[in-house]
Amino acid sequence: TRRAFLPLFAVLLMAHPFAIAFFAVHRPYFWMYGGAALLAGSLWLIVGRGRDYRPGDRWLLALALAGILLNFSFHYVVAAEIGLVLAAFVVGLWSIGMRGWAVRLSAAAVVGSIPLLIAFAFQYSTLFTFRDVGWIARMSPLVAYLMLGWVVLLSMLVSAAAFAIHFALGRKGAEGVGDDSAGQRAFVRMTLVGLAFSFAAMLLLNHVKPVLILRYLIPYVPFILAPVAVLATRPFATRPLGLASVLVFGIFVMGYGAKGAAGEERWNEGGKAIASIKERCP
Repeated sequence: TRRAFLPLFAVLLMAHPFAIAFFAVHRPYFWMYGGAALLAGSLWLIVGRGRDYRPGDRWLLALALAGILLNFSFHYVVAAEIGLVLAAFVVGLWSIGMRGWAVRLSAAAVVGSIPLLIAFAFQYSTLFTFRDVGWIARMSPLVAYLMLGWVVLLSMLVSAAAFAIHFALGRKGAEGVGDDSAGQRAFVRMTLVGLAFSFAAMLLLNHVKPVLILRYLIPYVPFILAPVAVLATRPFATRPLGLASVLVFGIFVMGYGAKGAAGEERWNEGGKAIASIKERCP
């Protein structure tokens, strides 16, 4: 059943409205989305196999480091969010005796922080000079609860719709939900603890200093979808129309999202305003 996780996880990621919406934006949000997916998938492989680091696992450590770099290098808020989730995995791995992985992931986090720290060294004074004039500072901290709730709810709705289609088209007879191996259960626990820890810390920070907007919460989505994919691997692996039905659903959602994204003005909206001002100039 483990073989069903990665394709199922990929389809859920593809079907999420954030994927196509932010793929169309020339900003780093889709890179952060992909980086979080890469890190979540790497952690699933690490924890799910249930054994400590071996020399042959260098490729997996490299994948995790790539995911860390993608999330830590683009935005300091996202670095904090994913860093807190990763910290829960480090503690969890240490507690179940996988201390080689815990140490190496900690080292990967330190290495992944270097570009962020260098950027902070150059931008620190400027960032704090403008700390009270940004539009985020004028938002109520309570808005962050609504945005975070929307991210979780939207992810659950995508998953529920995909699974409803699957069970409507699939064959009856599959029993149980999820992969019952200890490693898979540990991954789900660590992910949920990491999300809870990160949510609580970021919401507390946001009360002290508003820093959260919806775009900065995008990297949470893969970590919300990953446990869902783990819990659904068994019924999907035992139904012949499982992944095929969800793949069709994913393509439909992507197409619908692409149509909506194509109709948005985005940068052109500002261009039109500039062109209008230019035309009125004597």
